[in-house]
Amino acid sequence: MATTQRMLANATATIDGVEYPVIYRSPDETILSGLGLSRDYSIVIPVACGGEVLQARKLLTMNGKTYRIRETMHIGAGNEMQATLTQVPLNTLPDIPPTPPTDGGATYTGSTVVEHIAAYALSGHRVVVLDADQRAIYADRTDATHASKVLGLTTSAVSGGERVRIQTYGELTEPSWAWTLDEPVFVGVSGQLTQTPPVAGFSQAIGFPISPTTLFINLGESIIL
Repeated sequence: MATTQRMLANATATIDGVEYPVIYRSPDETILSGLGLSRDYSIVIPVACGGEVLQARKLLTMNGKTYRIRETMHIGAGNEMQATLTQVPLNTLPDIPPTPPTDGGATYTGSTVVEHIAAYALSGHRVVVLDADQRAIYADRTDATHASKVLGLTTSAVSGGERVRIQTYGELTEPSWAWTLDEPVFVGVSGQLTQTPPVAGFSQAIGFPISPTTLFINLGESIIL
C-alpha cells in the first residue's frame, strides 16, 4: 500500500533547548510503530530561521515526543533544511556520559552499559541473555526460553569467567559492519545479528542501523513464531 503524507502546520520543535517553528510531516502508516529506521517522520526549517541547527544524531522534542535526527538535506532552492527523524521512547533515553568509552575499534555513545560474568568465552558484538546463574550466554532465536530475556550486545570479546560489558541501549559503531539502511536488525542464531526476519523460534528486533557501521540498540518485543 502506498504511504501518503499529511502536513501539520505550525509545529514547534525544541532543539538544544531552543524552540523552532517547523513544518512537520508524518506518514499515515509507520513501520515498527514508528520506532524503526524512519523516513516516516520529517521536519523542514527555513535556513534563515535556524535550519542549520539540524544535525544528524541530535535529539529533538516535538508534540510531546522525542526524535533523533537521522539525516539532513537542503531542499528547494537551498533555503530550507529537511531532516528525517526516528522516534525514540522518552522513558528509555539514557544520560550521555561526558567521555564515551571505547573497546577496540568500536565506540558507543549515549548508551547504557551493564556488566555480567561470561559463562564461557564470548565474542564481541554478540547478543546475550543471562542464564540461571546470572551469567552471560549467547542468545539464540531458535530457543524459545530466550524470548523476552535478551539483554543486549557484548561490546568486546572476553574469556569465560571474565566480566563482559553489555550494551543495552544507544548507538554502537563497529567499522566492519555493513548494515542495510531502512531494515531492522534481529536476534539471530548463537548470538549473531541478522537483518533476515526470522521465520521460526522467536523474532525480536535488537535495533536499527543509522549508518552502515552504526547500530542504534533499542530492544523490541519478543514475538513467538
